[in-house]
Amino acid sequence: MGKNQTRRFFCGTLVLALTGKVFGDDLKPEDLQKQLDNTLAKLHDEQNRKAELAAEKTKLETDNEQLTTQLAETRKEVKELLAENARLGGPLAGNPDHNAILRDHYTAWQQFMDSNPLIKMQWDLYIERNSAFAPNLETPYLDPDWPLSARG
Repeated sequence: MGKNQTRRFFCGTLVLALTGKVFGDDLKPEDLQKQLDNTLAKLHDEQNRKAELAAEKTKLETDNEQLTTQLAETRKEVKELLAENARLGGPLAGNPDHNAILRDHYTAWQQFMDSNPLIKMQWDLYIERNSAFAPNLETPYLDPDWPLSARG
């Protein structure tokens, strides 16, 4: 209900209560005063709740403005970082040749290793000793004797 409708409702209820149409003709002035006090208390509580909601709305609007500002700053920073990445030719630059460059480097590395067997042996030995670079080839992923080896 709107503000005017609420007032009309309370005023209409009060008028009907005072004339005895709603509650009967046997109402005493003390009962009417009690009803009026209850109605005014409810009205006061509703006005307090309205003020609380208005304060909460103001706080939320302030928070929303701050978050909107932070979002704009973050978007600006991301845009600047993407521009810098594009300027430097990074992988996020949308450079379609980036993968081709990596493939060319890997192919050149393989050709270099094939043409230098001593370096290739040293590299393979290095990879075997450092399990962080390659899986341990001594530990089989699939045990061919599984049912029998599980029994011990």
